Amino acid sequence: MAFPRKTSQRGLTMIELSIVLAIIAIIMGTSAPILSGVVDNYRVKTTRDRLDYIQKALDQFVLENGYLPCPADGTVTATAATFGVGTGTGTNPADCSAANTVTVTNNIAIGSLPVVNLGLPFLLMADAWGQRFTYAVDEDLTFKSIDALSGYNLAGATGGITMQTSLSTPATISASAAYVVISHGSNRFGARPSAGGAQYQATAGGNAEDENADNDETFSDGPGFSDYDDLVRYGFVWQLGQDS
Repeated sequence: MAFPRKTSQRGLTMIELSIVLAIIAIIMGTSAPILSGVVDNYRVKTTRDRLDYIQKALDQFVLENGYLPCPADGTVTATAATFGVGTGTGTNPADCSAANTVTVTNNIAIGSLPVVNLGLPFLLMADAWGQRFTYAVDEDLTFKSIDALSGYNLAGATGGITMQTSLSTPATISASAAYVVISHGSNRFGARPSAGGAQYQATAGGNAEDENADNDETFSDGPGFSDYDDLVRYGFVWQLGQDS
C-alpha cells in the first residue's frame, strides 16, 4: 500500500519575518505622505466649493432682502437656539452689536456664518477641517434704509473692509469690501472650533493669519509667505444682488 508523501510546512524564520516587516514599513512610510497630500487636497477643494456656495447664498440673500445678514455668535454650541442665527434684524445697524458678535472699528462686525438666515445647512457653518468659517460684514450694509432704493444705507453703501495681500509687506487690494468669509485652513490659527467657544491661537500664526484673527477691519488674502493657509472670499456692493 502506498502512503501519501508528507509535505513540508515550514514557517518563516525570524530573519525572513524581519525582512517582510521591513518591506511593509517602507511601503507604509512612502505611501503615508501621498495619502496625506490627497486628503489635504480634498479638504482644500471641498472648502473652496463651500465658500463658492456661501458667496452665492449671500448674493441671493441680498437680492431677496436688500441688505447683508449680521454674523452669528461664534461662541455658542450647535445645540443652542442661536446657533447659526445672525444677531441683527435688518432694520438697525446697531443690531449686529448684540450678543457675543464682535463689533470693531469702522462698524465692522465679526462672528460666524449665519447659515440659518442664509437658508444653508448646518454643515456649511464649518470648513472641511471642521472649524467654523469667520464672517465679517460692514454694519452699514446690514439694514435697509427707507430712502435707499438699492436697499442699503446710503451713508455707508461702499463697504468699509480693507483687504490686503498676505505678503510680508502687504499691499492693499481694496478698502471697500462689503463682507469677507474666511476658512483658517489646516493649522486653524484664529478659527473657532465646530463646537463653539474661543478662537484657536488667535495670535500664533504668521502676520497675515494674525490679521485674519485680530478682529479689526483689515483682512489678508492671496498667496503669501511662511505657512499662511487661509482660504478667503470677499465681495463688494456692486457684485451683490439688489432689490432696486
